[in-house]
Formats: sequence, C-alpha cells, structure tokens
Amino acid sequence: MKKLFLPAALAVVAQTALASGETPDFVFDRVNINQVNSNVFEAIPRGATNTDRIWCAASEYAVRRLGADWQQELYVERGYGRSETTGRLTSIQFTLEPSATGVTPRDRGFGFQPGSNVSIQLANTRCGQIPFRTN
Repeated sequence: MKKLFLPAALAVVAQTALASGETPDFVFDRVNINQVNSNVFEAIPRGATNTDRIWCAASEYAVRRLGADWQQELYVERGYGRSETTGRLTSIQFTLEPSATGVTPRDRGFGFQPGSNVSIQLANTRCGQIPFRTN
C-alpha cells in the first residue's frame, strides 16, 4: 500500500510546483528567469548568489530566448524585490525596451537601480567571473 502512495504523492507535489509557477522559463547557473510580460523578464536567484551570476543569466536569456543582439542594451526595470512570477523574496526585473516600460535609462553600470544598463555583450562577460567547481 505504501508503494502506491509514494508515486501519487510525488505526482501531486509536481503538479503543485507547476501550478505555482515554480517551473522557470529558463535556468542558467542557479538563476531562474521568467517572463513577466512582453517587455519585462525577471531573474530569480536560487539561494545565495552574486550580482555577476544575475547579469550573466539575464544576458544569456536575452540572447537565447528573446533573440537579442549582443550589442543591444539590457536595462534594469526594477531592482531587488519580490518575484511577480513566483512570489520569492528576491528577484530583479530587466527589459530590452525601456521606452515601452517607462524606465528612464541612467548611468551605465552593473548596479540594480532602475535604468542601470550595459550591453548584453558586456553583461555576458560577467559569466567569466563565476568560479568553476572541480570535483
């Protein structure tokens, strides 16, 4: 009887996770990325992570999923805040179209203030800052 219960319980847990939005649109190096709307996506770090990982994951998503050009600018739409797609406490929202979202571009840089921006290519250089594990 217990053997029948376990698969059923796992199926319920899996369905609950899917229904609650826990399945990300894209995952890159422990950062989940979800599309919020047609102009905004959010990076949701899983566990402790650094800013390099977040910029790296955002640039990878912009190129791989949104088809952005490497020279295109990546803008912070909203700094640290609660995730709109999962409810997690920490997320950062990005956009490729600041005029469509109303965010005012500001100084270039890797901060998470609304309007902060760098080229996707420059953001992608942060991927090289991530230490590699060897087992």
